[in-house]
Amino acid sequence: MRLLAYQLWNASGQPDGGELNFWLEAETRLRTGITGEKQSVAQLPETPSAEG
Repeated sequence: MRLLAYQLWNASGQPDGGELNFWLEAETRLRTGITGEKQSVAQLPETPSAEG
């Protein structure tokens, strides 16, 4: 979570203050699975089979 919070802060131009907001945003993203990183194959949703 610390790394994601740092990445969010860095992507926002490293503003002074707001540490708690970046921490909470990282926490929310990790809880909901929204990190902005590519998903592994195991995390991708299943696609319907063409065989039907």
